[in-house]
Amino acid sequence: MCMNLLTPDTLVELQSCLDHAHDDVSFISGGTDMILKFRETGFCQTTVVDLSGVSELKYIEEKEDEVVIGALTTLSTIVYSELLKDRAPMLCSAADQVGSTQIRNAATIGGNVANAFAGADLIPPLVALDATIDTLGKNGSVRSLSIGDFLIGNRKNALLPGEVVSQVRFKKQKGVQYFGKIGSRSRVTISKLNMAAFIEIEDSLVKSARVAFGALGSTAFLSDMTQAYLIGKRADTLDFSELSAVMTQQVDEAIPTRQSRIYKRDAVRSLAADLREMIQKDSEV
Repeated sequence: MCMNLLTPDTLVELQSCLDHAHDDVSFISGGTDMILKFRETGFCQTTVVDLSGVSELKYIEEKEDEVVIGALTTLSTIVYSELLKDRAPMLCSAADQVGSTQIRNAATIGGNVANAFAGADLIPPLVALDATIDTLGKNGSVRSLSIGDFLIGNRKNALLPGEVVSQVRFKKQKGVQYFGKIGSRSRVTISKLNMAAFIEIEDSLVKSARVAFGALGSTAFLSDMTQAYLIGKRADTLDFSELSAVMTQQVDEAIPTRQSRIYKRDAVRSLAADLREMIQKDSEV
């Protein structure tokens, strides 16, 4: 491995790194995914920019009608944020189920999003929250992309050369929030299937629904059929058999020829049961 390591400590220093970045530059924050890449491929990069010292990108704030999270905010910080426990509990739950304590202390939301892994746990909640990804690029350029536009494939994102994620933001919303994952172990496991849902209930009826699946294709996606089924249903009498059948159909349509389809058809029933329980509990409050 050969490497020229740059370690900016301020946004001004980071901007200089961006302005001089070439196609062979890699940016890391926690570096947890980059370490795996080194081990697997013997990856050799001319320049690596370590963003972890830029404290100006470490924050969780409310701004007008939005919640804004700096790209270098660690997953551990997300887990214990009182603001996020109130505004985005499914994001806290997802962060809490990523890897070990040591990984959560190093890994960041910006890195998790930029890595764009199809089974990443933070991405389905952000899709369900309809999050926006803000970027910083050469010559101070900034862009804002919906998370759907930002994710273009497994481990593929819409970042331009010399561009990094600067923050993640989403609208303040009230509703039922759920995150669940299925893996080979109960802890420290990569998701074989994960799901996040944001459900609004009004007068005991499901008013709106955003249900996102991960590890069920090249990127996380909203399940139109699950959402269409839920909207208009009575929350307190939601039928498990019908819901699980719809979610099983989604698995069949997403990965019709994969060997993992049989396993995931069974696994999604567990997620359906948990989601139904949370929706019914909320309707009783």
